[in-house]
Amino acid sequence: MFDGILGMTNPTPNAMGTYTLLYQMMHQKQISEPLFSFYFSREPTVQYGGELILGGIDTQLFTGEITWAPVVQEAYWEINIEEFASGDQATGWCSNSSQTIVDTGMVYLAVPGKYTGSLLQVVESIIWWRYTVM
Repeated sequence: MFDGILGMTNPTPNAMGTYTLLYQMMHQKQISEPLFSFYFSREPTVQYGGELILGGIDTQLFTGEITWAPVVQEAYWEINIEEFASGDQATGWCSNSSQTIVDTGMVYLAVPGKYTGSLLQVVESIIWWRYTVM
């Protein structure tokens, strides 16, 4: 079933001059922080797949610390990456600093070709043979 798309872009007016849901909720004082968070269940057999939290974070849904990254490109949720690690092992892939776009709605992962094989080994997707090198 498909009911629609809810874009969570930065709070700038879109092409039609309207603002995002999050911006409008802040402006109407329905939420206290311009913040949203996602929770995705790791259990594929449960009906409850996750949730979108507007205006905050449910700290009962995770353990550990949150690392905040400043947005460097207003058109996207683009952030700088200083290092990419697997567990405690640094890869050295981002030694000159790199940019990436964080997008929960994207099913693709784009990386420079020279890192594709190494990345697939890190995330263990190579065993499924479900990738395309572009």
